[in-house]
Amino acid sequence: MVLLLANGCGHEDAPLPQVPALLVQHPEPPLGTELNGRLVQASAQALERLEPQWGKFSPAIYTTAASQQAQIPQALRAAMPAGWKEEAVGGALRHARLIAFSNGDKLFAAVIVEPGDTSVVPVLVLRNDPLAQAMRAQGTRPR
Repeated sequence: MVLLLANGCGHEDAPLPQVPALLVQHPEPPLGTELNGRLVQASAQALERLEPQWGKFSPAIYTTAASQQAQIPQALRAAMPAGWKEEAVGGALRHARLIAFSNGDKLFAAVIVEPGDTSVVPVLVLRNDPLAQAMRAQGTRPR
């Protein structure tokens, strides 16, 4: 038993990050063509940076009001459970900001896209495969 704990088993029940309440998920995100284009471009740039080290990701699109854009990074930091640390993920993306947190081999990242002239901020939440698997093992569904 001690050997199993020493080798990292037992972390499956560790708290996993959740999406802050200020972000809302929609069956069909309310994004226009221009905003969707910025989201696609920013997500491709983010995945180019993250996948070499962290593997494949499960994406989910969330939104919030443009008036709440400044609150997103702090809300993400506040939603991270103990033991998760913010990762340095390089400079700014074109038309977006990338924030990422890890706990061992699990990574939770958010691509916050500039709203431009729209009233909505899209946020692409990325969970790498080890995090997605841990969520399924705990019976946690992304919200």
